[in-house]
Amino acid sequence: MPAAKKIKTCRVMFADTETTGFPFKRVKNGIVFSEVQGVVHIVSICWMIYDVPIGKDGGKPKLISDNYEIVSPGKIWDLTTDSPDMLKPLLNTKGQLIDFRYSLKERQEIIINRLEALKINKFDYDTLLKDGKSPEIVYNAFYKDLEKCDFFVAHNAPFDKNGLDRGFKKYLPQIRRLWPENCTVIDTLAEIKWWENGIHPQAIGEKIPQTFWNKCFLNRRNPSKEKVPKIRKNVFNKGGPCAELNEIYYAVFGSAPDLEMAHDARGDTIVLRDIFFKLWEFIAIDGIVTFKAIEPLPTWTPCVFWPTKNSSGEYNYTVASCKDKATSEQLQQTKTKKGGRKNTKFTMKRRN
Repeated sequence: MPAAKKIKTCRVMFADTETTGFPFKRVKNGIVFSEVQGVVHIVSICWMIYDVPIGKDGGKPKLISDNYEIVSPGKIWDLTTDSPDMLKPLLNTKGQLIDFRYSLKERQEIIINRLEALKINKFDYDTLLKDGKSPEIVYNAFYKDLEKCDFFVAHNAPFDKNGLDRGFKKYLPQIRRLWPENCTVIDTLAEIKWWENGIHPQAIGEKIPQTFWNKCFLNRRNPSKEKVPKIRKNVFNKGGPCAELNEIYYAVFGSAPDLEMAHDARGDTIVLRDIFFKLWEFIAIDGIVTFKAIEPLPTWTPCVFWPTKNSSGEYNYTVASCKDKATSEQLQQTKTKKGGRKNTKFTMKRRN
């Protein structure tokens, strides 16, 4: 019986999408009781495909294709309260219908969210209409490439995949499967979390020095001086993780990436690719290709990416510095509990 053919390479897609924001949420007493994803649309997408060697001695990854597309909103949505996608009931994540036709306030909230998202992603509505390709063309090209890949890699992959799935469903009715069966999704955000180790054997987070995690809370955008939101409090108490691509890049390479390209699908895809090739490798076990953390891990920068402030006290993300020490003001955050309770303070203890 002939020996099994040795697998030499696998085909990997690195991708990132920029959208019109996050799903619209209805919140009551701090609890999300409905969420609609249908009002979120992809405005730009980048995907880079590599043939990646299996094992350490297979050579260097080879770039197969490099794609960047702007998606025209066309008749999908617009920035008015008469937007076509606001004039029909939408299904939320709980399977309930939410009708925005009779709620001018909620429709206006969605429009404002879209404008803010476009601003962050360095787009405007007119540019999308002028330079964007039709969704059918973009999704068709993307899906054809995705079918040829063994792995799809993204940072916070569920968000990107959900957006792509909605596009496939809407614009590619001819496809048999919403997501190609042969293409495995890798979420680098999940893999970098230190508490994932043990659940995912390939995760690397627990091997990262604790001093790196401890300082991550101080690196968040505009940390509130008056109160600490619940999500930040949880990160604060746990000491991590550093979840943003820029933070991870700085910890791995000791320098900031091109921050002018942040919140840009191409820029974030390039940063994602560089991080992945530095931290993970593909291996074959009994003929099945998987990935694992490279041993030993690269030396982590003892301090994290830190945006500098300009003369007005605003953060400047085009310049980064390395702060090894934190001020007492940064180390201590105060949260006042309502309802007559005494003020409580919690302080992050530095671990050396």
